[in-house]
Amino acid sequence: KSFHRLHKRKDIMTERDRKLIKLLSAAEKEEPICRQIPDAFFPEDFGNASGERANAVRVAKAICRQCPLQQICLDYAITAKEEFGIWGGTTANERN
Repeated sequence: KSFHRLHKRKDIMTERDRKLIKLLSAAEKEEPICRQIPDAFFPEDFGNASGERANAVRVAKAICRQCPLQQICLDYAITAKEEFGIWGGTTANERN
């Protein structure tokens, strides 16, 4: 509901809002894997023992490389200054 309401009010939307709507609209059509297993794309939540975090980053990035929404996702994350998670195949440090 609120997604569609925001979509109609383009005059008050920020660049972040526009990119989020573009990403969400594309994700509705493509159904990317990250929407099915979102926890896998937040390696900060994994422990660092035995390289769990590094492995989670590798897996998430590999999935992103195959995703048709990678660039849209990355554009959104950079604009929104996402501080956590893998977005568009990049970590927060790589986006900064």
